[in-house]
Amino acid sequence: MKKALEIISASGLVLGLIFKLFHWPGCDLLLIFSLGLFIPIFYLSELVSGWKSKPSKFLILVNFLALSTLTESILFKLMHWPGSDMMLIISLWFLWPIYFISKGIIQRKEVKGTLLNGMFYSIFPIAILFVLMHWPGVDSVKIFAFSILLIVVASSFLRKESVKLIELNFSGSNTKITSLVIFAFLYLIGSRYISKGVLDHESYTQIELQEKFQLEKELGDRYINKNNKAKANSIDAETAKLIHLIDDVKLDIIRQVGDLNPSEIRRFDTDVVLWKKADSEKLELTEINLLAVVNKFNFDVPMHELIGPDIRRLDPSKPGLKIWNSFLTYQRSLLKVLEVSDSLSKKEIERAEYQSIEDLLSYWSEKEHVDYFDFNNVHWMGRTFDHSTVLQSIVKLTEMQLEIIRMRNLALSGL
Repeated sequence: MKKALEIISASGLVLGLIFKLFHWPGCDLLLIFSLGLFIPIFYLSELVSGWKSKPSKFLILVNFLALSTLTESILFKLMHWPGSDMMLIISLWFLWPIYFISKGIIQRKEVKGTLLNGMFYSIFPIAILFVLMHWPGVDSVKIFAFSILLIVVASSFLRKESVKLIELNFSGSNTKITSLVIFAFLYLIGSRYISKGVLDHESYTQIELQEKFQLEKELGDRYINKNNKAKANSIDAETAKLIHLIDDVKLDIIRQVGDLNPSEIRRFDTDVVLWKKADSEKLELTEINLLAVVNKFNFDVPMHELIGPDIRRLDPSKPGLKIWNSFLTYQRSLLKVLEVSDSLSKKEIERAEYQSIEDLLSYWSEKEHVDYFDFNNVHWMGRTFDHSTVLQSIVKLTEMQLEIIRMRNLALSGL
């Protein structure tokens, strides 16, 4: 029975990660059954057997809690469920350091130097947590952790018995399963990695989009005159309403990942704002410096906040679908204000992406649902924000706002 449970747990986890990597259907069930059911049951059976044979029941219990919490946090992260960050903090910040230090205390009489090494080892889970959460000071923490690693490795060469400290309480099959859990953990870290080049690119793109928005707004204002001012005001009111709706969603995402940290800003001129909230009564954009966003690479919050856990079935209670429906309603409202007018000048037609509001409606209607990977008819919101980081999500929402202001200009040019 125990051997069968080991095989099922290992097979389910490996297959789940492979399916997840290639976006094959069924990956969610494999991960839920392996990480959420079979591996915890396996660890529980090991706890029961170890409780009878091992001398330190406290160490056995802490080891079980640390492994179980880490396993479940990986599942929650891979599935984009809320609460994963808290479980990671509990596991890496508290349980694993407690385990290493406790083992050092217990073995200090048997193996010389184990208490000191236990304190050293307790730093690594905290360093990994800083990397995963992208907290301020992560670079300093990594340098410190690697320095400690050099000390530990050097001491291990001098006193080989000190290596015993890093062994888990369980052995044999438990080590195999734990190795797979660690592999899943490394997969999780790798899937969240974004290079510094991408970070800078997304941040500069956001600044450029904000500048383009202001420029487009000024260009559209030139179409307003005494004869069309009433209709233009109506269009601007609808445009501002939609722009601020998207702004609120962006700000809510930023608040959920920790607001803005001024100390994180670099490589920008002093005249670039950290944060400038738009006036709700005016047609303007909230300006954000993405380099100052805490936890920039989090992809759980944007996906869960905008579309829900399943990209094939958007949650109607989430802002993503509400933004999309408002986006389409806005386009139809432009037609109503214009009374199906598309009298653009030749120069404007050459400049515009669409030659009429009708063309625009047709374009976005065709774009709403298309094939995505092996799924059928995935919504634009699902395709756009699936595994999208905080930075990428805010940039995509700003691109949508730029599209909206260009629609507004197209409508004004036809008045």
